[in-house]
Amino acid sequence: MTSSDDARGEILPANTPGAGQIEVEMVVVGIDGDPIGRVKEVREQDFLVDRPMARDVYVPYSFVLAMDNPADRVRGGPVEEDHVTLTIPSGQVDDQHWRHP
Repeated sequence: MTSSDDARGEILPANTPGAGQIEVEMVVVGIDGDPIGRVKEVREQDFLVDRPMARDVYVPYSFVLAMDNPADRVRGGPVEEDHVTLTIPSGQVDDQHWRHP
């Protein structure tokens, strides 16, 4: 990947979380740790995030930074659920213009 490329056209490494690892009801957070919503549907190229008080959004897997185990997550105290962390802050989700089926 060159410095002029961005995550939208990126080929995912083999260890990047994808459809086989993300599950319905997982919590989705931005890279800033702020909540975005919950996984509502998992598809081949993306997953649907149900956002309270905002329209649902399909997130491409290329925007997944990591999946956090509750035992590894300390920010904000104990967490009882796995989290999907995106590569962008929660406030930038609406700016991405991700396609909708």
